[in-house]
Amino acid sequence: MNGSDKHNDLNVTWTVIAGFVGGILIFAFIVAVQILFLRTEQAEYQQKVVAEVPEQLAQLRTEQLTKINSYRLVDEKRGLAAIPVELAMETFARDPADSMRAILAAAATQPAKGGAAVAATTAPAATQPGRSQS
Repeated sequence: MNGSDKHNDLNVTWTVIAGFVGGILIFAFIVAVQILFLRTEQAEYQQKVVAEVPEQLAQLRTEQLTKINSYRLVDEKRGLAAIPVELAMETFARDPADSMRAILAAAATQPAKGGAAVAATTAPAATQPGRSQS
């Protein structure tokens, strides 16, 4: 064997190393693409299915928000009106006792499930908001 034959032989060590490193790189690339695909698929599912509010539900929410945030006549015969919920909460926070009397008076005029009017009862001072038992 002369010196020129040595350069014509395959270098098995470097071929195996290159094949092994190439295999690891291909495997890492496939795993990265799979992770990217799953994350993108999950994001699309969230955007298109989970986050999408059905039209009927959106319409009901709008109607409910309109009802609780507006003035309206509930029952003209009894003189019942609705006020925005924020205003009702502020009014109740300012004077809980007076607000409770108004609520109980309104409740007394409302028919119960059986058809009879609800009896207006006064709660003890300890159970009324904003009051402490002495």
